[in-house]
Amino acid sequence: MLVVMPEGYGFPDVADRMADQFDLAKQRSIMDSMGQILINEIVPQVERSYRVIRSLKARAIAGCSMGGAQSLYFGLHHPEIFGTVASFSGAFIMYSGGTAKWFPEVLHIPNQKLLLACGTEDFLLGSNRVTTKWLETHGAKPEVRETPGGHTWQVWRRELAHLAPSLFR
Repeated sequence: MLVVMPEGYGFPDVADRMADQFDLAKQRSIMDSMGQILINEIVPQVERSYRVIRSLKARAIAGCSMGGAQSLYFGLHHPEIFGTVASFSGAFIMYSGGTAKWFPEVLHIPNQKLLLACGTEDFLLGSNRVTTKWLETHGAKPEVRETPGGHTWQVWRRELAHLAPSLFR
């Protein structure tokens, strides 16, 4: 398994522009720019540089916190690229305006595996439940895991250990 971890911000001067991540007018263009970089630059570079299987079933996207929200966004908008999408404590609060506004054209692809995991003491648990409910009302059947813990690496490490053995089978 090859793990690629790109920086999750859509601009180089993160410290000065952190608020842009939560600015409704800028959020969608930042996410779409990052998605274009991921699909048009990162995935092709990995496929050129490493001996990897170039198929949907052999490619997953996952992330923690902001990266979890981004992973769901990129994964659901590109089901032809990612066979598995996992969000650990997804910061879905960054979807200003609601989930439906961010995913108006997305239809669930039955063979795409979705996992949403969050700690039961995580401040993002409520937004994870809202996102899960939205996915389910639109035909998705995500695996949902709520385990003890907060917004911490201990929770995310445990969830990655749960996810990893199920990948690429």
